[in-house]
Amino acid sequence: MHHLPPVQPTPPARKPLAEMTPFELCVWFDMQIVELDTFCHFVQGDLLRRMQRGQRTATDDRYEQFLAQAADLQAGLEELRQATEQAALEEPNA
Repeated sequence: MHHLPPVQPTPPARKPLAEMTPFELCVWFDMQIVELDTFCHFVQGDLLRRMQRGQRTATDDRYEQFLAQAADLQAGLEELRQATEQAALEEPNA
């Protein structure tokens, strides 16, 4: 039987991105990357289990599309994190 991962508590509301310091932004980017990666591993495991049982559904096709989009989103978040960190290092008051 398929078991969902334990439900995590709802994260506290975050400040708007425009109000975050570069450090806060980098921490937020890192947290989002980890959460997205965790979810992708969960989905991949689910797909693998169904494949091993010889099952295939339309949901599997959608999951595979999601995984491709998630990989691009993770890469984009990492680029934003690096750009934010670099900009903070280049600030004269840093």
